[in-house]
Amino acid sequence: MHYRVLGPDSAGLTAADVRRLFRGRRVTAAMRNRLAHGSRILVMCGPRIVGIAAYDRTDTEVRVYEIGMDTESACGTDEIANRLLEALELACLACGARRLLVWPQAVLSPVLTTRRGYAATGDGGASTWVQKTFA
Repeated sequence: MHYRVLGPDSAGLTAADVRRLFRGRRVTAAMRNRLAHGSRILVMCGPRIVGIAAYDRTDTEVRVYEIGMDTESACGTDEIANRLLEALELACLACGARRLLVWPQAVLSPVLTTRRGYAATGDGGASTWVQKTFA
């Protein structure tokens, strides 16, 4: 597996890719817009896109709003999720940000995020994110 970083000026995903990566989830217009025009990290298993993270960044933090994974990929969702988080952490450090925030609806395993050093922010409700800070 490998990953690619795409900027806002790069081509978006195909409709088939969006359906496969977000299977079982409602894809809203706002979500399609973030996937088409935001900064994105793709995880590739050979030539196939098996994971995506759409994010925004500021001087101090990177906010991940969407994570999608191909749950039927031979590469395995745990490995795809690990690669996405690894790439997001590197992107966070590379742009000088010190905090990575991941929206909980991004469907990552709490075991995985805790093991990688993420902690919940907020009261556990709908506005709670998981975050990792870098010194």
